[in-house]
Amino acid sequence: MPKNRHYKTVRFYETVFVLKPTFTEEEVKQKAESIKKFIESKGGEVLHFQDWGTKTLAYRVDNFNHGRYFLIQYRTDNSQLPNELDFQLKINEDVIRWLNFQIKESEVIKSAK
Repeated sequence: MPKNRHYKTVRFYETVFVLKPTFTEEEVKQKAESIKKFIESKGGEVLHFQDWGTKTLAYRVDNFNHGRYFLIQYRTDNSQLPNELDFQLKINEDVIRWLNFQIKESEVIKSAK
């Protein structure tokens, strides 16, 4: 067996992000879908995608009291994807807060098919 053979490890991640509450339903769907497509374009597989709806924020963020929450769980062998997604969310003016972290496979929500 060659010594320099590299194996890619598949890891699971969860991202919660909050969109500004000023968008129409159609705009919200487009903006959320663009984040999902970004993950897929970088080699991630979206396992669970959920719209949690508009919720009151714990404190004002960018002069907003409410935000539209989303949850995405995905897996990838691209170790740079979480950092790239974090950067994309940071520069996206439509996103007011986000949290991106690694989870165990057992923590993935099983979506109804």
